[in-house]
Amino acid sequence: MKTFCIFGKKGTAIEIAETAKDVVPDWEIFFVIRDEEESESNRMVRDSDLAELLRKRVGDSRFIIPFSDGSGRMRCKEFAEELGLWPMSVIHPRAIVSPSAVVGRGCYLAPGVVVSSNAKVAPNSILNLNATFGHDAVSGEHMVVNPGAAISGGVTIGDRVLIGANSFVAAGVTVGNDCRVDALTYVGRDLEENQLCTSREMRLYPRRLSSE
Repeated sequence: MKTFCIFGKKGTAIEIAETAKDVVPDWEIFFVIRDEEESESNRMVRDSDLAELLRKRVGDSRFIIPFSDGSGRMRCKEFAEELGLWPMSVIHPRAIVSPSAVVGRGCYLAPGVVVSSNAKVAPNSILNLNATFGHDAVSGEHMVVNPGAAISGGVTIGDRVLIGANSFVAAGVTVGNDCRVDALTYVGRDLEENQLCTSREMRLYPRRLSSE
């Protein structure tokens, strides 16, 4: 038996499951949910019941983590590996990966993703819809890139980094471990570890109403 465990049941978890049905149709998919969550189908299994499920389903068993919380991703990875699960990547047919690029195990590449030449995407990373990862860029584990974000050439991304939607990381920049880049943010210089980077600032101006 081939068992594919997706941690979570909403959002990106659904996207991964739908893609996996097409690209790895011989794997049976289960959504792994927290013990306090309500199971909505026989394809959902609680954390505490996962070991028993795997005992009944002797064979190859893999996992993927779809959500963005860095510490939560680490806990899920350790839990899965303790149960003997191995990470498996799911790459959408409309994602483009250069022949010279390397994509680690346990990654999800959504539709429209581009991974350019000599880029290295570390294991257990997520590149969401239309994200780009430039030439010679390198990521750490558990990087999550949200829709539309662009990472330029020669960028170095640390572990557990979240890159917000439609943000832009300039060429050659280094982003340290555990950083968060806000949506719509331009990153033009290096970020030390555990930094929140944002360029959004709401400014309000009084309207001048024309008198007629």
